[in-house]
Amino acid sequence: MNRSWFLFSLLAVPLALLISCGDGSTRPGKAGTPGGAEGAHVSNGRLLARIGGEDLKEEDFTLYLKETLGENYRDFSDLIYSSLFDQYIEEVLFASYAEKQGFDAEPREREFYLNENGMDPKTTQWRGSLRRKYLIGKMTAKEVLPKIDVSEGEVRSFYNNNLELFRKPAEIQLSQIIVSEEKGALDVRALLGQEPGRFSELARSRSIGPEREKGGDMGFFSKGELPQEIENVVFTLNPGEISPIVKSPYGYHLFMVTKRKNKRLMALPYVADSIRLKLKQQKYKAQWQALKEELNRKVEHEIFPENLFFKYLPPQERSREDSPTSTVQEEGEKGGNP
Repeated sequence: MNRSWFLFSLLAVPLALLISCGDGSTRPGKAGTPGGAEGAHVSNGRLLARIGGEDLKEEDFTLYLKETLGENYRDFSDLIYSSLFDQYIEEVLFASYAEKQGFDAEPREREFYLNENGMDPKTTQWRGSLRRKYLIGKMTAKEVLPKIDVSEGEVRSFYNNNLELFRKPAEIQLSQIIVSEEKGALDVRALLGQEPGRFSELARSRSIGPEREKGGDMGFFSKGELPQEIENVVFTLNPGEISPIVKSPYGYHLFMVTKRKNKRLMALPYVADSIRLKLKQQKYKAQWQALKEELNRKVEHEIFPENLFFKYLPPQERSREDSPTSTVQEEGEKGGNP
């Protein structure tokens, strides 16, 4: 079986929803009423939407909430439910289109897909959001991704027009020895004063830091990435020079700079792959949006927010910053996995 479309289909469907229930958020209750424990939702089969002649009942959306949020799906705000309802409608719309285009899973594909996502093919029910996300992923791999191509000229043009994105600040490669007591730091400092070349050896034998196994090597840092009391010391050091003792909440530190890199412009060959990925994501977004607009024109669909068990908040009433989730396409850009 060709595994490539499975891997790239991860672009098309969400895995994790970034859900935040702030203090004071409204809890859901009966339709049209403020939320609260006394308004605990019970599915009653009301019609919530009609997409391409298919009726979506309240129990269908309830199943989606359980699959997405777990058994505590009743304990969220109107904002979260509104965002999830929009995502649910979009998911059904795209999956319905994919099914009508003939995309589905053969038994062997289904088994492979479930195994790849850590589910038991013998006990997992092939239904609901699980099946829809599969259909969307397969359709995306077959219909959307093949239309996406980024030329070398496009990569070069983006690089030349955005050089500031590829300028690297000056950096130092830093090693440290950290001990818990000042006396220990003074002893190590005295040894290094006589034999600076023993820094890696003493880091392995004396340091309590997590990088001790690497001889104290912490990697490269630019200004602004270290605590100020440490930055003030280490950026004044020359390569091979040992710092004074620096106290922090973690103990007593000794630092050595092993290498310096000047401010520089990263060459195109080193950043071409990241540019190509960024441009592919942009084109993917445009292709997905075009397909979404086409489906909105071609597929008859209607929603009935008055039948929801919570107060539906239209998108224009939700700021992007407050929204807990995104559309199927937006999550696709982030590489979600069902």
